[in-house]
Amino acid sequence: MKKKVFIATILMAMAANAMAQDASQLQSYHFIEAQGGVRSTFGDYKLFKLTSPTVALSYGYMSQPIGFRLHFSGWKAKSSPSYDFNYVNTNADMLLNVTHIFSRNTVRPLNLYLIGGLGMTYTFDRETPEDKWKHNASLNLRVGLRADQTLSERIGLSLEVSANNMASHSKGTCYQDEKGLVALLGINYRFGHKYNAPATKIVEAVQPTLTNYQMMTNTLKEQLDTWLQQMPNETLEEYQLRTSDEARAAQARQLEYEISTKMATNMLQPTEISFGDYNPVLKKLAVHATSMPDFFLDMDEKEAASLYGASNLQLRNPKYTLHPDDSFELVYAEVYNPATGKSYTFDNLQKMSLNEIRNDTNYLPLNVLSETQMKETNLAAIMDNMVNLAKDDKVITDHTHISVNSNVEPAKDAAGHSIINYNVGLTYEVEEQFSARDDFKPGHYVTTESKAAVLMLQIMKKAFEQDFSQYLAEGKQVIVKITGTADASPIVRPIVYNAQYGEYHDQTVYKNGQPMKLSLTREEGIATNEQLAFARALGVKDWIEKEITAIKKMQRDYNYLIEVSTQKGSKFRRIHVQYTFIDAF
Repeated sequence: MKKKVFIATILMAMAANAMAQDASQLQSYHFIEAQGGVRSTFGDYKLFKLTSPTVALSYGYMSQPIGFRLHFSGWKAKSSPSYDFNYVNTNADMLLNVTHIFSRNTVRPLNLYLIGGLGMTYTFDRETPEDKWKHNASLNLRVGLRADQTLSERIGLSLEVSANNMASHSKGTCYQDEKGLVALLGINYRFGHKYNAPATKIVEAVQPTLTNYQMMTNTLKEQLDTWLQQMPNETLEEYQLRTSDEARAAQARQLEYEISTKMATNMLQPTEISFGDYNPVLKKLAVHATSMPDFFLDMDEKEAASLYGASNLQLRNPKYTLHPDDSFELVYAEVYNPATGKSYTFDNLQKMSLNEIRNDTNYLPLNVLSETQMKETNLAAIMDNMVNLAKDDKVITDHTHISVNSNVEPAKDAAGHSIINYNVGLTYEVEEQFSARDDFKPGHYVTTESKAAVLMLQIMKKAFEQDFSQYLAEGKQVIVKITGTADASPIVRPIVYNAQYGEYHDQTVYKNGQPMKLSLTREEGIATNEQLAFARALGVKDWIEKEITAIKKMQRDYNYLIEVSTQKGSKFRRIHVQYTFIDAF
């Protein structure tokens, strides 16, 4: 029985959120109700020891917050575990809506009532079929608690618990004021609803609120109309010149920026700015702003790298525009770096869309740019030191010039994820009149025959053993592009090739960016300038594989690029090397 009562309570509580009505609508209603439940007599026995069934019918009238009902109930009752009797109870009850008292503005679907009532109880029974009926009438007092759930305008569900006192029979003897606890679950039907007349609501006309954009355009129109008025002592020719279509458009734009900037100054929170990522393809440095979208500065890569770690940046002389959705956008500003005293100008007064720049994927973090710039500086220092030593030792002359460069570039891996590749390049030049001493002689291809080429490769080796060693990680990938060149000097008869770099059949090489197949064998030798340039590139690969041991731990892809000039001369017999470290950071 406890379980049934608990389930009924839960069901009523779940429906409690169904609806809420305006308290001024419902005034009163009548109802009839049928109920069923249990009665438990308590006294000399535990509370639920003397439990018996009971039913009830009632008619009532409910207004807010007090209602009344005439309640008829009865069936079985027990005065001991072995003796039960019949009873009928008639009560007049008052119902006090506690929910309405504490929530006057709303009639809730679930209401809690206090019950108080007075009535008469009539008990009757006989011990054996031969006995006459024994009966007794007594006064009944009732107090209780009722929960009433509105299921619809007509139907309601109730659960109530009340304490009653009545006369009972025990083997024919009447005992007064025996108390009982009654729990009833019921369903009621409501009719005769009365509603209060709805209050007349007076709605005052509300003036529409102008958006910031509308206020800006209204002010712009007023100021532009004033500007378009002909000034005193202004001739018609002067007026027409001053208010030409081009001048008018320029004046409208200037007024728009002045009005929008004034509004932005009053409405926007103070803007903090910082440098973001750099796009080496577009040559743009992003600037993050706390109160608006990113904007961009035109800048070269070296300058951008130097700004890594810059703080306390200042936004000076900003100008704004205002969009129809009331969002502000910066169209002009000067970004001042107090650490260096430099200012960088952002100028988009023509209001070009920046979405293409924002959506571009070729952005690199400033810390990566800064690191690569530092590595390039260190590489240049290694190069200068080794070149000076070589000149002091008379290995090369002052007419050989070696250069190094490095850069990073955004890329995608095989799975489409964004990565950063690191390029390191080395090349050299020898002034023409000294080529025979420092570089390849005509028709020669062995790497060690070029002092300039060997020195360049030794610089590269030392750098990889020192500052660049972190990029030669085991299992990582490196692409080595070796460019071998040759001039237009004709090869009258094949140059001997002793296959010290191996033999190649239909090897893919790239000439002027286009792939081509090239063979190089001991039997055929070197018969074309393309083969000569290829042999010079192969010599560099052989040197790298033998001298730079750390690179053997990596996944190595060698690309051979050949260049054959249409002119003759030693300056067209050169070697260039570029390393691309894949996903270096």
